[in-house]
This record gives sequence, C-alpha cells and structure tokens, in this order.
Amino acid sequence: MPSDSGLIIEASPGKGRWSDAPWIAIFDPLVTDTAQREALRDNLSRFLESYRYNTGLDLISGLLRLWLDDYDNADGRKRLESSLDVIQHFGQVEKDIILSQILRIGKELTNKNKNYLAESLYKFFSDTSFLHRIYKELGDDFSLEVIVRSATKKTKQVKEKIYV
Repeated sequence: MPSDSGLIIEASPGKGRWSDAPWIAIFDPLVTDTAQREALRDNLSRFLESYRYNTGLDLISGLLRLWLDDYDNADGRKRLESSLDVIQHFGQVEKDIILSQILRIGKELTNKNKNYLAESLYKFFSDTSFLHRIYKELGDDFSLEVIVRSATKKTKQVKEKIYV
C-alpha cells in the first residue's frame, strides 16, 4: 500500500504469524529520519482507523509514538500495551524475537521514553530476569527502582527472620 510519504506499508492481518520482513528498519536512523517517521506515524494512524486492534500495527504505532515523544499525548501507550497484551501469549521463540527487537529500539529512546517503555514492558513481562534484562539494555530508572525495591523487601524479610 503506497502512502503519501512514498513509504510502502505491507501487512497481513489475521494470518496469526509474524512476518520475517525487517520492519524494525523503520527505526534505524540510517534508514529513516525523524520527518519520515512522523509521516509514517500520520499515515499509520489513518490506516489504523480501518484496522483496529491489529497486534503488529499497534506495536509499530506505539513504538513510533515513543520514538517521536508522543507516547501519552495520543494513543501510543494504549496501542503498545494492547500489542504487548497479545504478545505475552505467543510462543517463547516468537516472544523472545519480538522483545529483543523492542529493546533494540528502546536503546535509541530518550531517558523519559526508556522509562515509559520499561514500565509498559513490565506490566506484561514481570519476570525478574526479564526486568534485569530491561535494565541492562535500557539503563532506565523505572527498572532500577523496581529492582532496588524488590531487593530491599527481600533484605527486610531476611533481617526479620534472623532477628526474630
């Protein structure tokens, strides 16, 4: 589907499988610049009006909104979290591939948006080891705070058992 910006958007909603296409390239600064991403966001928003609740499109739209610092101003958070809610039920291999790509994109975000991304990921993937991975890859304050809070709670529990 050609868009006004000259980008071609291909989608296959309803097939139940993720494409092997390198869709992640739209987030590569060597492939697209901010103006192209803004045009893609605008065209994608119009497209999403016709294809509501499409996991892949919601994921891309949410990530674009994060990238363009427009996460809470529009429906970026809602779309990303809607897609993560579906992705959490995928097979482990597919989930790992998608989450790795999301974290790869996250490394390029501002600190504020890294925190938003970490918070949204944690809502659906709250495993401690994944939380540590989020922090290792993003270096965000949200994950660090949750990790420290959890460690403090465990330390208090051990202290209470020792001094009872």
